[in-house]
Amino acid sequence: MNEFLMTKLLSLADANSGAGPPATNLRAIAKVACVSHVTVSLALRNHPRVSESTRQRIRALADKMGYRPNALVSALMSHVGSNRRVVDQEVVAFLTGGPTPDWAMTRPNVRQNYLGAQTRAEQLGFRLETFWMGPGGENAPATAKILRTRSVRGVIVAPLPVPHAANIALDWPHLAATTIGYSFEQVPLHRAASQDVNGMILVYEKLRQLGYRRIGLATSVEDMMRVKYYWLSGLLTGQELFGGERVPHVTYEVKTEKDRFHAWYRKHRPDVIVGVTRDNYFWLKEAGIRIPQDVGYAQLNLLDDLTDKVSGIWQQSFEIGAAAMDLLVTQLHNNEYGSPITPTCTLIDSRWMGGTTAPARR
Repeated sequence: MNEFLMTKLLSLADANSGAGPPATNLRAIAKVACVSHVTVSLALRNHPRVSESTRQRIRALADKMGYRPNALVSALMSHVGSNRRVVDQEVVAFLTGGPTPDWAMTRPNVRQNYLGAQTRAEQLGFRLETFWMGPGGENAPATAKILRTRSVRGVIVAPLPVPHAANIALDWPHLAATTIGYSFEQVPLHRAASQDVNGMILVYEKLRQLGYRRIGLATSVEDMMRVKYYWLSGLLTGQELFGGERVPHVTYEVKTEKDRFHAWYRKHRPDVIVGVTRDNYFWLKEAGIRIPQDVGYAQLNLLDDLTDKVSGIWQQSFEIGAAAMDLLVTQLHNNEYGSPITPTCTLIDSRWMGGTTAPARR
């Protein structure tokens, strides 16, 4: 924003500063605080150019003097800042931490998260770029240096492998940041995620309507940890709401516990299995178990690479990515950096897709 326009907007703020006495404006606060009125303006907008101690002092002084910001001026300044970004195409970072640089884009849901965030960024005048933080985020300090060098203020933390590095050391106090899903929890951030409890309840309800009585949930340990066991919560709620015979759920290690899955199937004989990814779907096929003749199958995270038209829910990963970008841009426009005092979570509901692997039972 150029200096002339800033001065005009600050003058307007001085003349229309809300509910306090006429003298309670930016310049009055600046006089008492012994700083410039520009510093007061930046401090009240939580701008990182002003030290945290000065921001706290000026905010406390403004409250004591009864200062109230002018909503019209705030809107004008946000609009001007938005127009600048449309021209400059400010970069925001999509941070990944898979075992390889391309790991995130090989996972269909993360790829859709990225495309949703990228599309929304372009609509809002930003440009989204991918930055790899190394395996599990272990090279985050080097990534932080790159972000500082390129003056990147905003980041979206993509879904990460579970587990990942114990300390992803970015310069969090000077970043506006959001995350997707629940895998990253080291720093409290605003996040966008799938409404997994409702998703599982929806799957259970639809399968009961289709005539299935023995509904079994089978997931990898990693997938269950990734969603904070919300799918299990949805399963138990679905059983309470819609009845049916209660089949114990099973969790397994993908690479080593195929036999555990088959032992669970032989013991409990569910008439439909609810899975998360392709693992148990293909394990059933490999064992000669026919879908849906021998057992129905529904998936909690439909992908785009199965040859059959699988029944289950579409998690709307594109929309989740767009929601994460909306959360981030709001912070950038409000000059909000660091961990929020009250982190919020935007939840996106899933959609049921009929498919052929869980047809209606006679």
